[in-house]
Amino acid sequence: MTAAAFFYGTLMSPVVRNRVLCGADASVDHHELKNSKIKPQHAVLKGRDYPAVVYTGDDKDEITGILVQGLHELDVKRLDAFEGPEYKRTPVQVAVILDDQDTQQELVDCDVYLWIGDKGILENHGWDLEDFVNGGKQKEWLQDRCEFFSVDDLDIHHNVV
Repeated sequence: MTAAAFFYGTLMSPVVRNRVLCGADASVDHHELKNSKIKPQHAVLKGRDYPAVVYTGDDKDEITGILVQGLHELDVKRLDAFEGPEYKRTPVQVAVILDDQDTQQELVDCDVYLWIGDKGILENHGWDLEDFVNGGKQKEWLQDRCEFFSVDDLDIHHNVV
């Protein structure tokens, strides 16, 4: 059985996603990707390079991201480890965008990582993948093992068992 997840932040980057799902020597991601959106609010976390999602209750709020399908149990464990205790994997329905004009959509069940950490560090503005990639933050992340420590630690224990 496989799972699906909606990514709205750093995991939208193919390089970061491959690093998390496939490990340090990752080169190719074999998961199915679809452009999608959900209704919660997108927020930036003060002093951090990544965003958070919280529900506002306002139907006008929505976030564009990607739906990743074909995730296996180990993939989900890696994602849980990467997201850490400040995020909670939560079932949602995403609207998969079926055409360039965003006039046709298909609802799909999946999980999203919602922010359950300190709401006081949320800033009410969007996060931009292009800024993360082109502004040098992605490169810093990939060079800094600390960003992936919990995932790498999971790999070490998985290979030992």
